[in-house]
Amino acid sequence: MSARLLHRFNQIMKEWPIDKTKPGRDLAVVLRDQIGQDLKNNKLQNPQEVMTCLARLNSNYYYQKYRRKQDTSFTGDLTKEYSYLLSTENQEKIARKGPRFLGRFFKSRKANDK
Repeated sequence: MSARLLHRFNQIMKEWPIDKTKPGRDLAVVLRDQIGQDLKNNKLQNPQEVMTCLARLNSNYYYQKYRRKQDTSFTGDLTKEYSYLLSTENQEKIARKGPRFLGRFFKSRKANDK
């Protein structure tokens, strides 16, 4: 039974796209590593249920079931813009710029508290 579940898991993961803008932080990579290891070591209590959930996520079951009127967020930004903001490239660019106003403010308060 384990070989059949592992085969189904591999089929689901082949269809799951890997976001190359987030190396090491992509959900597909984390799922492949963690659930794959748990399947191989028989550590999952309900592996059939896990496969069903992964298949539903992969097939956009919940996206279809709970349709949105528009693909925007609460702030009105498009999801494509969030994809760039969350990319590793953008995260590194923000880190290089250093702390913002509030970061500098709280840093100076910590120095004064000592």
